[in-house]
Amino acid sequence: MGGVAAVAARRLPPRVEGLERSASPSQPPAEPRPAIASFQLQQVLLNLVANAQDALRHAAAPRSIVVAGVANPEHAIVEVRDTGPGIPAETRARIFEPFFTTKAQGTGLGLAIAAGIVQNADGVITVDNPPSGGAVFRLTFPIAPPVADLPSQPRA
Repeated sequence: MGGVAAVAARRLPPRVEGLERSASPSQPPAEPRPAIASFQLQQVLLNLVANAQDALRHAAAPRSIVVAGVANPEHAIVEVRDTGPGIPAETRARIFEPFFTTKAQGTGLGLAIAAGIVQNADGVITVDNPPSGGAVFRLTFPIAPPVADLPSQPRA
């Protein structure tokens, strides 16, 4: 999970001058993993990080985006936090609706698609403004069952 977060944090070119980006892997690769394909999680994270970059475009310094994850035996949780202005309550209520946008050039599809990917993986996506400021998107997924060991020799 940490590897996917690191790829998402590195893959986008900086859209905001002076932006600090970081990924915080909190579990080694052998730990439980979320029940979502890596490429799908990466797509969701890329979308969330891109939106965070847009939100930080005119924010005062320090500007940062942190992608962090943690897993326990039941759930994997991934958060994307930024130090931007936060999201007004009326926007949070509609933020995952298709075609809802606050951007002049936005389509309103990015977060709707991200939410659909998360929900199709039996996950939950939420957004909140923490007391410390900014916004935090939280993805919660069930843990994938362990991959069964394959037989070393074909059965006759």
